[in-house]
Amino acid sequence: MLAAARLDPTLFPEILDSTAIAGTLTASAADALGLTTGVKVVMGGGDGPMAAVGSGVVSPEDGAYVCLGTSSWISFAADAPLHDPAMRTFTFDNVVPGSFVPTATMQAGGASVQWISEALSPDPARPETGRLTAEAADGIDTEDLYFLPYLLGERSPIWDPDARGAFVGIGRHHTRAHLVRAVLEGTAFNLLTCIQAFRDSGAVIDRIDAVGGGAQGDAYLSVLADVWGIPVRRRTVVEEANSLGAAVTAAVGLGLADFSAARALSEVTAEFTPDADRHAVYARRHARFTDAYTALKPWFAGSGRND
Repeated sequence: MLAAARLDPTLFPEILDSTAIAGTLTASAADALGLTTGVKVVMGGGDGPMAAVGSGVVSPEDGAYVCLGTSSWISFAADAPLHDPAMRTFTFDNVVPGSFVPTATMQAGGASVQWISEALSPDPARPETGRLTAEAADGIDTEDLYFLPYLLGERSPIWDPDARGAFVGIGRHHTRAHLVRAVLEGTAFNLLTCIQAFRDSGAVIDRIDAVGGGAQGDAYLSVLADVWGIPVRRRTVVEEANSLGAAVTAAVGLGLADFSAARALSEVTAEFTPDADRHAVYARRHARFTDAYTALKPWFAGSGRND
C-alpha cells in the first residue's frame, strides 16, 4: 500500500502487537498525569477490538456482542477472517493474538436515537431519551411507519455515502411515540441485515451481548431482541466497555493477566428474550425496510445535483 501511494515507510511508526510494550511515559506526559516516567505504555488497539475484550468476547465460544454507541456495530471473535462475497461485513485483526473480529458497523446507530431525542425534546441540549424511548416501549405499533437510519450515509451493510435518513409511510395519525419507535426499529432492521450477512458466511449467532450507552435502555434492547429473534443480554460494563478492554490488554502486555480475565470483569445483568409473534411480524417488515432503501437509492444518489 505504501509503495502504491509512493510513501516512504520510514515516515510511519513501527508496527507492534497490541500487547507489546511501546515504551514508557515521556516526562511531560508523566507530569500531566501525576505519574512517573517509569510507567510502561502498552500499544492497545482500535475501539472495535477493545470493545470486544471489554464485552468478555475473547474467543469464538464467547458469542457475539453489539456496541450501541454513536455508531453501532455487531462483532464476535473468530479463529479466521470471515469473508462476505457481498462485502456487507469486514474483518479486523483482534488484539487477542491469532484471533480475528468479523464486524459490521453502521454509521448512525445511537446517533439516530440521539437525533430523534434532541428533535423531540423541549431543550435539545438535554434530550429526554429515557422518557421518549419509554413512551415507545411495548404496545406501540408503528402502523407501517419505517425509518431509514442513514443520517450520516452508511457503512455496513450498504456502503453508501449518499444515503440519508428518511421516514417512510408517515401519516397524520402518527405521534412522537411512533417516530421514536420507528427509529429504534430502523436501527434494529439495519443490524439484522448485518446478522444475516454473518450467517450467510457461516457464522452462528444465537445470542448477542449489548454494551455502549444505548444498552442502558430496556425498551431498546427489547426491540432488538424481537427484531433479531434471539436473546439480547445487558452486561455490567456498558459505556466503559472499550476502556475495560484497554485495561485488560494493558494487563496482558504487562504479564499480569491473560485475556480470559475479561470474562469475569463484565457479567450479564439482564436478558431480553424475543417474543415469537412480534418477531414473525418483524421478519416480514424487515423486507419492507430493505425495499424502502432500494426504492430511494437512485433519489439519494441524485439529491445533491442541480439537474
